[in-house]
Amino acid sequence: MSIDFVFFILLFCFMCVVVLTFLSNTKNPYISAVQVAGSGMIALLIANLSAGAIGVTVGVNMFTSAFSVLLGVPGVLVLMYLNFLIK
Repeated sequence: MSIDFVFFILLFCFMCVVVLTFLSNTKNPYISAVQVAGSGMIALLIANLSAGAIGVTVGVNMFTSAFSVLLGVPGVLVLMYLNFLIK
């Protein structure tokens, strides 16, 4: 198991805790969850449409879609950062 994979898992767990903390502090967590999921998908779409301008692409597959739906905009930013580190 590489150190990059361990870092990714720890970062994912931290981001999940942050999102769950945010959702638990809201008045209606279900509506907030839908908003987080929607903003994540929109951010993933914007990231793919602007890939030529920013130079970092995020491939759309089941993993990246689930990551962006669960974590929202911060999840998409993490995916872009990890893709930037790999290239």
